[in-house]
Amino acid sequence: MENAVEVHNVTKYFRLPHERVSSLKGHATRMFRRVPNTSYHVLNDVSFTVKKGEFFSIIGANGSGKSTMLKMLAGIYEPTKGTITHNGSMSTLIELGVGFNFELSGRDNIYLNASLFGMTRKDVEEVYDKIIRFAEIEEFIDQKVKNYSSGMQVRLAFAIAIQAHADIIVVDEVLAVGDANFQQKCFDVFRELKALGKTIIFVSHDLQIVQDFSDRVLLLHDGKQVGLFEPLEAINRYQRINRTEMERADFEQVESEAPKEEEPEIDLSLPHINKVELLDHTGKTTKILKRGEACTIELHINNPGRQTIQGGISIRRNDGIYCFGTNTYIEKITVPKTQTSVIKLKLDHMPLQKGAYYVVAGVFSADTRTVYEVQIKAKFFRVMQQDKTEGVVHLTHTWELE
Repeated sequence: MENAVEVHNVTKYFRLPHERVSSLKGHATRMFRRVPNTSYHVLNDVSFTVKKGEFFSIIGANGSGKSTMLKMLAGIYEPTKGTITHNGSMSTLIELGVGFNFELSGRDNIYLNASLFGMTRKDVEEVYDKIIRFAEIEEFIDQKVKNYSSGMQVRLAFAIAIQAHADIIVVDEVLAVGDANFQQKCFDVFRELKALGKTIIFVSHDLQIVQDFSDRVLLLHDGKQVGLFEPLEAINRYQRINRTEMERADFEQVESEAPKEEEPEIDLSLPHINKVELLDHTGKTTKILKRGEACTIELHINNPGRQTIQGGISIRRNDGIYCFGTNTYIEKITVPKTQTSVIKLKLDHMPLQKGAYYVVAGVFSADTRTVYEVQIKAKFFRVMQQDKTEGVVHLTHTWELE
């Protein structure tokens, strides 16, 4: 298969001066003397090819060099060393607002931005209605772009880019600005373009999208090429390399997505929750679980009066969907009348599909009629999966053919 893009031994570094100049005099005197600087290497000796008609993704943690690589593919940066060759026309969507004049209307910017892709006025007029329909900005087309929301800007930019009929399309996280419906429209377009033999180069932190769409994935780490892999292999390696960073980012995302609810003040003289822990199959605390593996949710309870109590645990998806719930009362489990106790809910096989979830934990009276404490967002976690099955839970199944 013929290659759409060829990258050979590419290295990119930037020179960072040791002194900062903020005055006209400083700039003038600087012209006549050498200013010490440091070379900051962003990418080191990276080589790969992208085949025609391929959906090719680039992943890596922040600072790995993936955005710089994308800008070099788009021609915004030149490699310090090495070569990049394109075999076909290219359209890029890598930074919000690039190619727009914010003082002009959306209508004028369609013609302006399309010209950067080599489209003539006649070309634009033939697809003009398609652009504004796809961007969903018919009512605002004559407003200045500076008054558009970031989502409107993305929709307009993407709508123009896909009408450029380029052979190679380069896209980065800019699509994350759009809402869920628009993102789905974009991915539908990706499928159509791929069916037409177009090449798509995609950079994203959303590993599920990378898994669902990619043919091959380039994994970068600290400016170096880890390798080219099948999607699942690339994601597994990425998770192993960046586990700590992923846990932090996932916690922030899941916490921000979960419904906000006020939690009442707790009377510490009554039974209450000390903490809730989530353990993986090895017994280590975690915020990331793999579907199918065992895990344990621990409910640590303080019971100052040594009363007869019940404990309950439930799991909700980040959009509030109630996935599972149980308690010691309905399952006839006796909680010891000690000042402190730990109730462990063990799941031999995590059935939940990929997504963001949170644990709801509670302590109740013996008959469950009195609620001592309920923590709505006791623990946040994310589930990863290695296949493309869909839905809320993964049901054990087999196929039979006759």
